[in-house]
Amino acid sequence: MEIVFSNHCEIKIRQRKINKSFVIKTLLSPDFIKPSYGGRFVSYKNFGSNFLAVVAKKEDDKLFAITTHWIAKIKKK
Repeated sequence: MEIVFSNHCEIKIRQRKINKSFVIKTLLSPDFIKPSYGGRFVSYKNFGSNFLAVVAKKEDDKLFAITTHWIAKIKKK
């Protein structure tokens, strides 16, 4: 599956010093996924002591990475 990074996501990856391969791993094999608004979803993957969250949207056979950030704790519902 092709992954397309938005300009915003590219900026946040650089600003937050996130390894791009971590974003790809999070999208392709997440630990869990939560739905979001507007057809978006948030993929989470644990990397050591923190989770990486990637907001994305699927269209056709492409995943569009919208933004990404680190999370120390996950709220469980």
